[in-house]
Amino acid sequence: MALVERSSSFRSKRVSKGTGGQNQFVSFAITGDQVLIQAMRDFSVNMQSRMGKRAMKKAIQVVRTTVKALVPTDTGNLKSSITARVIKSRKAREISGIVETGTRDELEISKGEKGYYPASIEFGYRHFHFGTFIGNKPANSYMRRGLKFSKAAAISIYGKELWAEIRRFAAKEARKAERASRAAARKAG
Repeated sequence: MALVERSSSFRSKRVSKGTGGQNQFVSFAITGDQVLIQAMRDFSVNMQSRMGKRAMKKAIQVVRTTVKALVPTDTGNLKSSITARVIKSRKAREISGIVETGTRDELEISKGEKGYYPASIEFGYRHFHFGTFIGNKPANSYMRRGLKFSKAAAISIYGKELWAEIRRFAAKEARKAERASRAAARKAG
């Protein structure tokens, strides 16, 4: 399979309206596999986008499951707030999968409370007690490790699902053409 990871990045900021905290992005590029590239070119841009989104939905779930398995659990709010979604960039015609933690409200973090504990767990923090520095709390990089551990499986699933989508849409187009030819034959005959 000639799928390669185009980019994977970790962001700890708001990506779009309505999303919260930390986000893990994954996008794949198809390179080298001329058969797959040609098969995708046989479809319209809209159809390519739909196929890519469906394939990415299944691939990003693997990353989400791995991240959920790695997150440390205290109350379980953080683990239950981890979600995955797919976005499409309009400019680059690129489809990306995102695994993200919940918002402050979803995690029941009060408005006056400083910090955002998913980020504190991911990156570590300096620990103070009544203004006195006690020490550094090491990072438990559950998001980055989740991507690292599941990257190969996600790429494999993306490729397999993309081929399945191509076959499905090709069969659908063949059925449409067959119905149209039968209708034209009935109309002519």
